[in-house]
Amino acid sequence: MKLMISLLCILLFVGCQPAPKVEKELTTDFEGSITYKLLEWDSKDMDSARAVGMRALGPKDSLRVLFKEGSFMSIMDSSTIDYSYFNPHLNKYYTRLAGDDSVYEDPGDVLTEAGNFLLDTRLEYNTDTILGYVCNRLIMKYKFSTKTYIYSPEIATNPEWYKHSKVYYFDVMYKLMKAYYLGMRVDHRDYAYEVRAISVIRSELPDSVFPDPKQMLIHTSWQ
Repeated sequence: MKLMISLLCILLFVGCQPAPKVEKELTTDFEGSITYKLLEWDSKDMDSARAVGMRALGPKDSLRVLFKEGSFMSIMDSSTIDYSYFNPHLNKYYTRLAGDDSVYEDPGDVLTEAGNFLLDTRLEYNTDTILGYVCNRLIMKYKFSTKTYIYSPEIATNPEWYKHSKVYYFDVMYKLMKAYYLGMRVDHRDYAYEVRAISVIRSELPDSVFPDPKQMLIHTSWQ
């Protein structure tokens, strides 16, 4: 199950005490939405039943991600997941399953994918152009996988939002990119997939677009 949930949370996601709220420092901090299209899915040599389960966790075709002051929420056309939501101010990652009123909570200071440790990172510059944005690449090499993020400095975010967030190595990822990605490829030993942005919309978002943790029926991690 831990391997299966990694597919969802990539597309997307300070201890037990809430992290102190980070004051917004970048005037260019991206606010709005990005829509991504799934370009490729390869289950490699995975057995058919496991491949079907893995595939069901991701989007059927696309996903839309909302961004505001460090928080982001991924809304998928998935039969399994309603949304995933990361709140850096609480340093919590929330997942709501389709057809379930419950929301599952994971602490942001715990590494996901136990055993799939980060081994190396590398930056490459001026490698791609997506939707007119000149992009760089961040390549993160793990024990069992390689993840390549294609990002533009114009889609900026403040790495201070994530400096306490060990979940999916957000602290390392955003410290290096200082931006949200427009394209991403995952090459795991068991599967591979790629997503690419098809729409970037800058707009002010009301706080109400994000779930209120105080109103959630919360369970501990389902991983």
